[in-house]
Amino acid sequence: MTQAALADDPPALPIEIFGDNGRLDVPTGAYVLTGNVRILRGTLTVTADEARSFNGEDGRIARVELYGNPTRWDDVLEDGSEVRGRSDQILYDFTTNLITMLGNAEIQNVQGEFSGQQLVYDLDTQSLVGDGGVRLLIEPDTAEAATERLQSNDGDGDG
Repeated sequence: MTQAALADDPPALPIEIFGDNGRLDVPTGAYVLTGNVRILRGTLTVTADEARSFNGEDGRIARVELYGNPTRWDDVLEDGSEVRGRSDQILYDFTTNLITMLGNAEIQNVQGEFSGQQLVYDLDTQSLVGDGGVRLLIEPDTAEAATERLQSNDGDGDG
């Protein structure tokens, strides 16, 4: 990678993980957090009932599996718009910056909604791949309708 390319890359953001309770398996370095689990990284917030960490070859946390009813995440994009997702389970890979949503997965943004049994969202490229009964809903009045939808779905528990 050239110096110019390095200068364009943003610095790595710290990852903060919170929960009501936690335990560490010292030999493996794996953490399990339960109750009001939150992951914060820059503008990204992920919430769940339980999280389990998995280490990479270097011994550092590489990914977290999150479980909830449902699990949720939201992020603010460079243009200031919001993107939100929810599903039964989330696999958040810190090394690839991918969020894999499993079971009743749904993503909402200003353009509409995208749902399926499995959705993979790339946080770097803001691209999305869906599998398992994929549905796309495009709102005619995209910005206003999506904002209203995001506000009305904030915090609700139905799928």
